[in-house]
Amino acid sequence: MPTVATPTQASPPIRGFSLACTIIGGLYVLLGLSMVVRGAQNAMAQFEVPDLVLSSPHFRDFFHWVFVHMMVLGVMIVMLGRFVTDGRSQRIVATVLTIVELHYTYLDFRTSDSPLGNRLYHGSGSLVPPMIDVLVTCTFAFFAIRGWLGDRVSSSAVR
Repeated sequence: MPTVATPTQASPPIRGFSLACTIIGGLYVLLGLSMVVRGAQNAMAQFEVPDLVLSSPHFRDFFHWVFVHMMVLGVMIVMLGRFVTDGRSQRIVATVLTIVELHYTYLDFRTSDSPLGNRLYHGSGSLVPPMIDVLVTCTFAFFAIRGWLGDRVSSSAVR
């Protein structure tokens, strides 16, 4: 009688998932750190943000918080990649991160200086964040799809 994997049995890890999470998480940490070190005034000048906004202590505090949060998310993504080793769990993590990154992509395109954006931020530099988002979204989607298809392939092979 063939054995069928039960929910408590570990499934093989998705190849490359840990490395991808380490690279993406590291990128988030480096980008966030770069923005914090540069500061709001220097980092946002290229987007033609008005000086009145940039000089506000509330904006500077918010800017700092957002990019420290980005670094924390990067650390969390690295940790997920390193410690989530079961294929089913990796599939779930990759699916959730794909959905989250889709939302980040929407937010960044929405404010970009492009036909898809409202041009809140000016210049071609406003397209860098959404392009990074697209790359990250596609990477997590690849692992999510690979995880879902991998389960189907191994389930049909057991039958």
